[in-house]
This record gives sequence, C-alpha cells and structure tokens, in this order.
Amino acid sequence: QLSHLTTSFPGTRLEIGATRDQLSLARSEADIARRMRRPPDTGDLVVRKIGQAAMSLYASRALANRCSIPSNRPDIAQLPIIASMRDAGLSRQESWIADNLKSNTVAMRISETTLRRDAVVAGHGAALLPCFAGDAIPELVRVLEPPEELTEDAYLLLHKDMKDVPEIRLVANALAALFKTEAKSMAGAKISPG
Repeated sequence: QLSHLTTSFPGTRLEIGATRDQLSLARSEADIARRMRRPPDTGDLVVRKIGQAAMSLYASRALANRCSIPSNRPDIAQLPIIASMRDAGLSRQESWIADNLKSNTVAMRISETTLRRDAVVAGHGAALLPCFAGDAIPELVRVLEPPEELTEDAYLLLHKDMKDVPEIRLVANALAALFKTEAKSMAGAKISPG
C-alpha cells in the first residue's frame, strides 16, 4: 500500500506519526487521523468508519507451555502480566485486566504497545495486544479468544476542507482499503496459512 501511495504522487512526502496527543485537523497539525472507539463529534470533520480492531491476551510459546496453554484447562492465573502505565479508570484495557486478571501478578508496566510486545516475545509476561499484531508473531500464542468488550471501532477523520485534495483523498482511500483487506485479522479472526 505504501509503495502505491509514494508512486502515485511523485515528490509528495508521506509522513506517518503515532501519538497520543490530540492533534488538531482544523489547525493543520495533521491531514488525516485514525481514531479508535469513538470519534469526536465536534468540528468540521468528515468521519468514516473503516473497521474494527480486536485485542487479546498474548504470551510467548515458552511461557504459555509452562502454564499449560493452550489446553482444556489453561492456568491463566499463573501468567505474569505486562500492563500499560495508564490508570484503569482511563483505559478499557487496564480496566479489563483489573476485572478479569485480579489474581495475576503485574510483573511490569510499560507505556508503549511495541515495547510491551517486545517484552512478551522475550517471555517476561503476557499482555493485551492488537490481534493483527500478536497473531503475526510466530513466537506468540493467543491465550484466550478476543474479549468482545475490547473490540473497538476504527475511524478515519479528515477536515471537510481537505477531503477533496487529491493526495489526501488517495491516502485516506488507501487506508480504508487496507482496513477492508485486513478486516478479518483486525477483528481477531485466526487466519490459516495458505
């Protein structure tokens, strides 16, 4: 998808940033934004639902084997948890961990998803990860089916004054097409090889 974008408009620079900051589309701090769960309902925005993203609990194969996962009676309570640094009152994921994994030990807290993923691969504990990311790593196993309450809607946002700019429209359409192509894995469906 990225090669298509860069060849369609030669000389146009594509910048992709990941941030938790609330960037303003109205002030041109970004041209396109992807938001999860609930888009803002204020401002002159064009909001387009592009899919859903599921999360599940993942562990390294070695750690999962020590806890008899997968099996008919997995001992999830033995899994040390790698949580984020966010408060359970502000994060659905942390709230889910607090409600469902009360007896587990929180082994560490790591702010960034990619660092939590790396810690899981290294065998330091289990963590909630997006299914499309966790399922793509052969060293990881999904500990349980994605909890429905952790599946979030994904939205694409544009300022209405920018929606007809060719480069921006192309990128927005490519992102929507990518979500459509990857809809099953994004929603947590296990994709069998071949």
